[in-house]
Amino acid sequence: MKARGKIMHLRVILAIISFILMNLRFFEPWIRAGVTGISLPVLNCFSMGVMIVVNKPSSTVVCAMGALQRMLARGQVPLLVIGSLLVIGAILGRAFCGWICPFGLIQEFLWRIAGKKNKIPIEVSFLQDAVLLVVLLTTVLYGLSTAGMIFLKLPTYGNIIDETFYEGPFCSFCPSATLLIILPSRILEAVYTGVVTLTPWAILRIAIVAIILFLSLITPRPFCRWICPLGVLMGYFNKVSVLTIKRNSEICVNCRLCEIECPMNIDITSYDKLTTKRCIKCMSCVNVCAKKALRLEVNK
Repeated sequence: MKARGKIMHLRVILAIISFILMNLRFFEPWIRAGVTGISLPVLNCFSMGVMIVVNKPSSTVVCAMGALQRMLARGQVPLLVIGSLLVIGAILGRAFCGWICPFGLIQEFLWRIAGKKNKIPIEVSFLQDAVLLVVLLTTVLYGLSTAGMIFLKLPTYGNIIDETFYEGPFCSFCPSATLLIILPSRILEAVYTGVVTLTPWAILRIAIVAIILFLSLITPRPFCRWICPLGVLMGYFNKVSVLTIKRNSEICVNCRLCEIECPMNIDITSYDKLTTKRCIKCMSCVNVCAKKALRLEVNK
């Protein structure tokens, strides 16, 4: 129990420190305010800086999915974003989901304090694949149409891309941005002005967050398991990542404590290596295993 507590505390502390560093703009002298910042596989919106530096969005570290959409929609090739995802994925796989992503930890925290219930054990990984495909295809098509209009010098209505608050197909409903940007900003608006401005789209986004948070009380990390396109994108790297969790079947007694503790509802005892795209390398299974049958090792 102590080990379990330590690993969870470590993950929470690391996520909080990372969130602060990602949004305090410590690297402002090296990163111009006009760019979105360093892209990493974590749901940290480029608008998050609004929470700290009023009217100066652009966080130090931003969501790679948002950066991908933004650049593709401009008709640009996001080489740096792709490069960072390839390097991180090749080494860590989907570990950022388990250690850094604030929205993932919030869901897991709710699940744990509610007693680690799993009333919806179904897995629909194909849905994540579909969401990722739709996001990328619609963004690429938008980018091609934008590039075509610029190349052909066709008239456009207003600005093709809002340089500060462009929302791609995923960003437009991202629950992390809703919970960490829209809701706090509306609360501050109500406190200082006594008026709350909520568009129908904002209400829809808040409703989506409310549903996800409610589901988190009865099933582990629903958004991470079923929907998040960035998570599943990084999950594909689990099969080739340098670090992986291995199970020694000769030591394992199939007590399934690891599966009870797993926040991604993985049938751990059916794997010798946890290369499934759902594994976030949170180490919860490793720490709960009394027989030490699970270990984080270099993938060979």
